[in-house]
Amino acid sequence: MKLSNKQLLLTKLETTYSTDPTPAAVNAMQVWNLTTVPMVADMKTRDRAFPNFGASPQSPSQVHRTIAFDVETAGSGAAGTAPLYGPQMRACGMSETITADTKVDYAPISGGFESCTNYHFIDGLKHVSVGTRGTMTGSFQGGELPTLHFDMTGFYAPLADAAFPAGWAAQLGSFVDSVEVNKANTAFSILGFEAVLQQLTFTQGNTVAYRDRPNAASVDITNRASTGQVSFEMTSVADFDVMQQILSTTTGALTITHGATAGNIVIFNAPAVQLISPTYTKDGDTLLVQANLSFTRTLGDDEWKWTVQ
Repeated sequence: MKLSNKQLLLTKLETTYSTDPTPAAVNAMQVWNLTTVPMVADMKTRDRAFPNFGASPQSPSQVHRTIAFDVETAGSGAAGTAPLYGPQMRACGMSETITADTKVDYAPISGGFESCTNYHFIDGLKHVSVGTRGTMTGSFQGGELPTLHFDMTGFYAPLADAAFPAGWAAQLGSFVDSVEVNKANTAFSILGFEAVLQQLTFTQGNTVAYRDRPNAASVDITNRASTGQVSFEMTSVADFDVMQQILSTTTGALTITHGATAGNIVIFNAPAVQLISPTYTKDGDTLLVQANLSFTRTLGDDEWKWTVQ
């Protein structure tokens, strides 16, 4: 018997694509909702002519593996030091720029993508995925802890029996806890208006494809279209005419700054956001407006930025 609640994830950036850099306990990741699909494949049916009814054999094709998990949206504990989930950000098509003692910026890129190797242990079973790349989703909801969700795709490798590596507890204890999304910890503005935020979600929107052909096999990021959704308290037209902003196809800045202590501040900034498709919803009896978001580029690879400081 294997227990699903005994799990550990190790992640390490690759120096050479799809070459295992051998993650160790120092690469342990503090994550939530950790799930692996151990084998993803296109099943090819050998639908042969036969004089009787019945199924034909199937053969797996384009075999690979996926993994998904959440991390807390938090800092590293020291301004200018990359957070421990940084390797996952970089494997999702982002650059990492470190300004010593000040901040670390993550921004989208359109080439030169990095990759990582993931070891996922489940109660004595070891799942190895090399050549891993993916896409990210962020969520800020009032009264909750903010999260980053990662969907990763990597190569398939046979399962192995393996114990958890020694020393993982010390590494998990190095992660910084996030803080609640609320008035004291969080500031938000959209198109120049400081709205009372109910929820903001951001979807990086990478197109991630696994391809295995003669002389080449890879997980590729082939496109990106970043979207999201926001809901906030409806206000007077005089304060913020949200419907006119949508009708006029206005684009403007969206900024959320979360955290009040140096070393645990995260800023998400998008300079040219467009609100789309508004609807009404409610929180109790409070009227909310909910709208989709399109994160548009200006010069390119500049539609948003994550900053940890």
